[in-house]
Amino acid sequence: MRQFQVVHIKHDVTTIQAKSTYEAAKIYADMYELKSTAGIDVHLIPEVFASEKLKELEEILEEV
Repeated sequence: MRQFQVVHIKHDVTTIQAKSTYEAAKIYADMYELKSTAGIDVHLIPEVFASEKLKELEEILEEV
């Protein structure tokens, strides 16, 4: 599963885990009860970025 940032012009930006961009768009459409995936933009969040953020969070938790 990969992480995607999904947005629609009339709704919020949401992070969704899915296997593909189309699946992420379908999940988003279901969440907001949209009739189709039209107008939904899906952007892949690179795994390197996600793992870097995870490491940063782990370091912060170790300090506490």
